[in-house]
Amino acid sequence: MYVRTSESLGPVPTSYLYDPSINGVGEYVLGQVTPDRACLSALKCVPHQHVPRICADGKSFTSAASSTTMTRSAMNPGFFRARDGFHEFDTVLHAKLQNLLLDTPKYAVMLADESKKKRDASVGDRVRVALVDLTGAKICKPSYADWGSTFPITGGSTVKIAMLYAAHQLLFDLDEMSRINGLKTAADLKKKADEVWSQLICPPDLNWLVEFDQTGTTVRAKASKNLDLHLKQMVIAVFSNSSVGRANQLIMRLGFEYIASVLWQSGLRHSRGQGLWVRNTYQQAKILATTNPKCNYKIRYKTPDGERERILWYQDPTDDTEFRLTALSVVTFFTMLAQRRLVKESASVAMEALLKQGCMFPFQPFPIPGVKVRATKCGLTSDVMHVAMLLESASGNRRYALAVLVLRKDEPEWKTKAFLNSFVKDVDKLVKENNP
Repeated sequence: MYVRTSESLGPVPTSYLYDPSINGVGEYVLGQVTPDRACLSALKCVPHQHVPRICADGKSFTSAASSTTMTRSAMNPGFFRARDGFHEFDTVLHAKLQNLLLDTPKYAVMLADESKKKRDASVGDRVRVALVDLTGAKICKPSYADWGSTFPITGGSTVKIAMLYAAHQLLFDLDEMSRINGLKTAADLKKKADEVWSQLICPPDLNWLVEFDQTGTTVRAKASKNLDLHLKQMVIAVFSNSSVGRANQLIMRLGFEYIASVLWQSGLRHSRGQGLWVRNTYQQAKILATTNPKCNYKIRYKTPDGERERILWYQDPTDDTEFRLTALSVVTFFTMLAQRRLVKESASVAMEALLKQGCMFPFQPFPIPGVKVRATKCGLTSDVMHVAMLLESASGNRRYALAVLVLRKDEPEWKTKAFLNSFVKDVDKLVKENNP
């Protein structure tokens, strides 16, 4: 198999191949447009609505007049070729990013000997990177570069973008159910949701998540006070002490199955083994969210910091053993956020507004003068330190999405922060050079 670049054809690295375990799909190159009917074996996909946005002039997006059912092929962020779905790299930017890591001694220490020898990423590297240049008209045809962006890694708090997305998707799904079917009351909408989601064992808890407005021609769904509070305190940095508990409650109220359906059909989950996924809660000393024995269960275990609890999903169809994601899946989220293509334009704007206030712990202050952080979500555990951002210069000469995911391997926090601060500044220089 081959990937076409602007210069030539070259063999696809093995890390860019889909695994063959997708039900009814078989083996596809990563990003290849798979049949829209395909869903992971044992995963129950339900329909989701979105408002498509297109670049008719090749320079900016405009929204369609009405919604349609979301498909994986329709959610191409723009760096997969439409005719066959192969990755399409900006060969110049991609080479510069790879050379930056390989030829800069303070960055090369993050790479496995195998990677240095073959001058390509391997699973033993301590860093995964995905970079998407969205400057100017590139918002319609993004320039993609990476290093090991398809290798899964522990997700940390960066995974919280999944719950943020699923919550906004839920509200729009309900509104469209109501509009399309002319539903007048909350009871009618709940009944319809039960029908549409009948295959979900533990569907979203609408009584907790949603308030219903019955004053219009059709009933409308809006975020409940519970949902609004939990989203804010899960995402916004100043609420970091309560963020984990809020995230756990959202996972259980939205439901593992609904979140998974959104992630799969949006393409943020690439295959059984790769992409953004939620198959358990975060660990806490005591999880207040309740379990449902039909689809999840709680375990308790000892850690160096004391006893902890976690809730796991019984029917998880993936091979994951914990929160997992890839740099590709994260940067895809931030790319489509910039394109205003997650759910609909206003929903994307609302998500960006929350993520603008997301955690920035490695960067205090932010190390690039003249560049503003439009949206961000970090991740920190004893094992990893991640930064994921949508950045734009005040002058408008560069706009890009960047995910840098780091395995710490007992490295002191200050040292990982020093790497990230330096590396992000050097990546910004690459994007600036890419837009002379």
